Amino acid sequence: QGAGWVWQGVAQWDKTEAARPQKGRFRNQCEYLIWGTNGQHQQQVDSCLPGVFRMSANCEEKMHMTAKPVALLEQILEICVTGGVVLDPFIGSGSTAVACKRTGRHYIGMEIVPENVPIIERRIANVPEPLFSFGAEASS
Repeated sequence: QGAGWVWQGVAQWDKTEAARPQKGRFRNQCEYLIWGTNGQHQQQVDSCLPGVFRMSANCEEKMHMTAKPVALLEQILEICVTGGVVLDPFIGSGSTAVACKRTGRHYIGMEIVPENVPIIERRIANVPEPLFSFGAEASS
C-alpha cells in the first residue's frame, strides 16, 4: 500500500474434483487469486465477474508444476484494462504472459528459476500477434 497498490480482493480457482486427492485428508481443490491495482481500479467490464472460477487443471498444457490453464487466465484477465499491464511475480512457465498476449494486455513477469526462461520465451514466441493493437494510436 505504501507503494500505491490498492487491495481489491480475493477470487478462487476451483480445480474441480480432478485435483490430486490425498486419502484421509481434504482435497487440495482450490487456489486463491489475490488482486490489487496500482492506483484506482478502472472498470473494464459492465458485468460482475465470478468470484469462483471452476476449471480443471489441464495436465496436457502444463509445463510447470503449478501452471494454470491459459483459458482460466484469459477469463480472469477480463477484469484488467485492455492494453494495460499485468504483473505476475511468479511467472513459472509463462501462462500469464501467453494469456496477456492473446487478450491484448502487456505483462511483467518475475521468475527465480533460470531454466524456466527459455520455456517462457518459446511459449510467448508461439503466440500469434493480435490482428490489431490495443491502446496504441494508429499510424498513418
